[in-house]
Amino acid sequence: MAACARVESAFRRRPAHSTHERILRKLIRRDEPLDSGFALDDAALDSILTATDTLFFDGALAGRVQWEWSSDPRYLTDLIGTTALRQCQGRDGFETLVVLSAPVLRDERYDRRLLLSVFLHELIHCYLFITCGFEARMHGGHTAGFYRIAALIDAWVGPRYLSICKLRENPERFCKLPPTVQVTEGQTHDRRWDTYLHEGTDSQRNSFHLVRSTLPPIHDQAPPRPYWSNDGANY
Repeated sequence: MAACARVESAFRRRPAHSTHERILRKLIRRDEPLDSGFALDDAALDSILTATDTLFFDGALAGRVQWEWSSDPRYLTDLIGTTALRQCQGRDGFETLVVLSAPVLRDERYDRRLLLSVFLHELIHCYLFITCGFEARMHGGHTAGFYRIAALIDAWVGPRYLSICKLRENPERFCKLPPTVQVTEGQTHDRRWDTYLHEGTDSQRNSFHLVRSTLPPIHDQAPPRPYWSNDGANY
């Protein structure tokens, strides 16, 4: 829980009306209509990463988080986001890679809260992996500390707006248009929101660990960073 306490302490120490707090609130656009047409671009996500790191994570993510989009088929039907970790090359500690589903998170049927929720969700994983290493893989990465941090950010944003720690519950709330996926009897949500929980091992060509699942490589072809691999956490 030390990592969680660090987040709570950093948040309490934040200066009143800090620049990063204003930036993050502006990007989240809590008070702007969800049908305004505003979409988060890559530059906005980079700014969210920096502001969130400063405001909540005490600078722990600086230089240790990379993120990218993927259109791999599994990011259409199985996953909306993954976070992986590896030991740093040439320095101590860990660094992380976030992969976001381009087919789902850029789908105009969903408003900006879905992308915001997923990205912030994965940044919490990044923080815990960087500060706790492989110990943060317990419970599929969703430890008690994870939920405490998610609740803190949710409360700061505003109740029931993002619901980072309850991302899979009632995903239709993010829809701007009626969903096209048929839900069979007994199901409560689209299959793409299911979580795949199974342990994994290192792949031979990579050394990058996803926390909760053994999955094919992130890219169909050899990735530009051949030492990244997958044996871990996804959403």
